[in-house]
Order: sequence, then C-alpha cells, then structure tokens
Amino acid sequence: MADNVFHFAPPASDFNRWLNVARRAALGHYTRDAILGGLRARLFTDNLTLAETWADTFFGPQEWHILVRHTPPTQVTLSMYAAAVKDHAPVLAASPAQAAAVVINRTDSDALLDALIALAAHKLGEQIAWVARGTCVAVGQRGVLVTGPGHAQVAEQLALHTNGRITLADPVLLRITLTRQVDGVQLAPTRILTERGQEITGARALHWLRRDAYQEPRADVFCLTLDQRDEPAMARDLDLDRCAELYAYPLTRTGRKSAAPPLITDAVLALPDSRVAVLSLDAKTFAARLASEQPWISQAVVQEAASALECHAAGASSLDDQQFQLFIQEMAERLAKG
Repeated sequence: MADNVFHFAPPASDFNRWLNVARRAALGHYTRDAILGGLRARLFTDNLTLAETWADTFFGPQEWHILVRHTPPTQVTLSMYAAAVKDHAPVLAASPAQAAAVVINRTDSDALLDALIALAAHKLGEQIAWVARGTCVAVGQRGVLVTGPGHAQVAEQLALHTNGRITLADPVLLRITLTRQVDGVQLAPTRILTERGQEITGARALHWLRRDAYQEPRADVFCLTLDQRDEPAMARDLDLDRCAELYAYPLTRTGRKSAAPPLITDAVLALPDSRVAVLSLDAKTFAARLASEQPWISQAVVQEAASALECHAAGASSLDDQQFQLFIQEMAERLAKG
C-alpha cells in the first residue's frame, strides 16, 4: 500500500479493521476537540505533536464560543483516530457513513487535515454548506475565492494588484444565503421541515425552496445568520426572486481576524493545464452545478466545475508569465468596476 493513498469511503470491512486498530492504539493518550462550521470534531491520538498541531490549527470550543458568541455543540459529530502501530502499513482513510477517520503511521499534519476536511465537507454538505481548498481575497465589499493548484500564490498576486487583502486561507467554508423580505437580513438555510413533515437537507433544500415554497409557505426553514447564530424562518419569509449570495468563513484559526464573512462574487480556478478560469458566481448556479452532491475539495471537482460552467479562461504558464500578469490586471479592473 502506497503511503500517500487516501481511502475515502472504503469498504466497511476494511475501514472497521483499521478503525479498531487505531482506536486501541490511540485511546488513553491525548484527546482534543475542535469546532468546524458548528460541528464538534474530536481527535484521539498517541502522538503529542499531532495533538498540538490540531490545537494550533482549529478553533477549540471555548475559542469558537468567544469568536461567534454562540454555545458550541456538546455532541461529537466527527471522530478522528491517529496512532502509531507496530508492523502496520500506513493508512489514511475516512468513512462518511461512520463520520470517522483513521490515520495510522502517518505523522504529517497534512494527512490529518485532509481526512478531517473530507469528513467535515461531507457533513456540512447536509447543511447546504461546502468546503473549498483555497484562499479568499477581499477587494472592497467583494470577495474572490481562489482555488486549484498554487491557489495561495495566485491569491497573493491578485491581492497585490487589486490593493486587496487575503482574509481567509485554506480551507474555506462557503454558505449560501437568501434575503429575509421584512428587513433585508441574509439568512443561510441549513435544513427544511415541510408542512407535510418531510425533512429536506443538502443542496436539495435550495431546489425545494425554488420549486415548492410557494405551495408550502409555512414550511419551517432552519437558518443561520451571517454571524452563524440560529435563526428560524418560514419559507414565506424568504425572498426567492432575489439572487442568492455566497459568503465565506474560516475553518481554521488562520482566518480568525476576519470580522465579517466576505461576500464571494467571483471564483478564480487555477487549472493544471496552465490556464486560469474566472467564474462570476451566481449562488443558484453554484448549488445546482458545482455543489450538487459532492464537496468542492478535490482537483477533479475543480476541473469538472470549469468544464461544466460557462466561464472566462485565460492562458498562463507560470506566475512570471506575461499572460498571467495580463490576466491579473484584467481581473483587477473587473473587481474595481464591481
């Protein structure tokens, strides 16, 4: 087995075998909790360095409480087991069905991050929220999400040429919001309980609102405000004719200085074939085409998005390439007009 293989949703028999091995080795050592997008994740590990890296990277419950002024959940949603096991092949695996991940004989923090983000992305997808591996650049009131290979370097160039600032770094949580008609407040739906008692979650909830909300106006829509506080609403409260908006939040402590979530209006996709694609994001299109049932965390999804959506594409072979600099200048002018 190659050391760098990531088994996502492996056969249950394989995962259960690895889970039992890692659980026995990790229990009784270090336990750390973190809050990711309102989900409580717990790490069990026998490695002090990984435990400290976890604490340094993610928001702890108390820190998250201070940040969002909201009581953290007490129930553990995601479980991680990282341990060294003698005479065992390295393993990196995550099971969405069990909301658990296993890291055996892998001491690199990137492996731990990849497993946790994959689990969180899958679970947050049930709340109409998605995880992107990328960097956000804020230019005035607008935000740009840069993702794909080398996204950090592209974001730095974009921030430099637009007089913008990098507000959020990899990984980034994205939530789609709708406008409450009575006061113009943006609310992010997380799930729906229809008048007929049916529960709707994930991307299907947005489709339901567009299609059925007028027939069931008293349906309960469970939402979050922009500062991630619970805010119940009814389907009739939401302006479904107005374009949805997309906001970005930090999942790690690198984004803790961001006072308010930036409104994401554009996405820059750094593609592996030496091109850069620009998407002007309509959140309805984002939900229908880009994030239908799959978290936006892998390069394959980025490529699929670029081919499925109509977008502007510019050739660029490197950060020093003249074509790339022309692209950056064009993007800066585009944002300045926004």
